[in-house]
Amino acid sequence: MPRYEAEQIIKDWLMKGGYEASSDTAAGKVVIRAVKQGSLWEITLRHRSPLATEVTSGETTMGRADTLWRFLADYQEGSISARGFPAGDMPMPVRN
Repeated sequence: MPRYEAEQIIKDWLMKGGYEASSDTAAGKVVIRAVKQGSLWEITLRHRSPLATEVTSGETTMGRADTLWRFLADYQEGSISARGFPAGDMPMPVRN
């Protein structure tokens, strides 16, 4: 997916999860910083092609990255919308 799309859906997903999320662009990458209960989580997005973005997370100990990967996989497969709703729960006019 394009980097801008990835940035928007990840930030929205984080905010819905109770994080304060912000992003900065520098040196060809976007760094999303998410804070919840004093814990910082950084997610880096690198543009690889017009439709490809590399997403990396420094998170390894709390399982948060696994949840992010599941969300992104579900989004790419179309089983969940950008707003986090299962595709079948969206009204038909919105899906079309």
